[in-house]
Amino acid sequence: MKRNQTFFHQNVVFFWCFIIFVYLCTMNIRIRPFHAVCRLYKAKCHKLSFGLALCLCAMGLFTSCNSRHQQLQEQIEQRKQALQHKQDSTLTAAQAEIQRLDTLLQRVSRKYEQKRRAAEIAHEAGTGTEEMFAEVNSLRQLRDSLQVRFDTECAKIRYVRLVQKKNEE
Repeated sequence: MKRNQTFFHQNVVFFWCFIIFVYLCTMNIRIRPFHAVCRLYKAKCHKLSFGLALCLCAMGLFTSCNSRHQQLQEQIEQRKQALQHKQDSTLTAAQAEIQRLDTLLQRVSRKYEQKRRAAEIAHEAGTGTEEMFAEVNSLRQLRDSLQVRFDTECAKIRYVRLVQKKNEE
């Protein structure tokens, strides 16, 4: 709402400066003096009014540009803060995901090692079944998949920290 009000205020200032400029420039046409003194006054008045109108327009334009510059600076700061917030929340979420993946990876790795040893012993004895080997393979695939996800989250955290460090400098 503040942005719209400021934009409206800038346009109103510019609009009135333009109206005053046009009025003061055409004022010379409307005045019809009867005496030579009035003609001299008219010439000075016209130069003065044109200068005044030009000053008002320049002031309105400068005010408008300065206000726009301030708005852009505020928007840049807001975006920097939003980026910092996004990085912090991404970092927090990635750390929580790493903790969850770490416990799950350890559990699956232990289970895989147990099943692999049992399958090797059964294979050497000749009593291994196809289901046993399929279960070992599926646990290995799950472990490898979890390891890739874990490594990806670790890389994400390293990258976010690197960007944060770079932004601080």
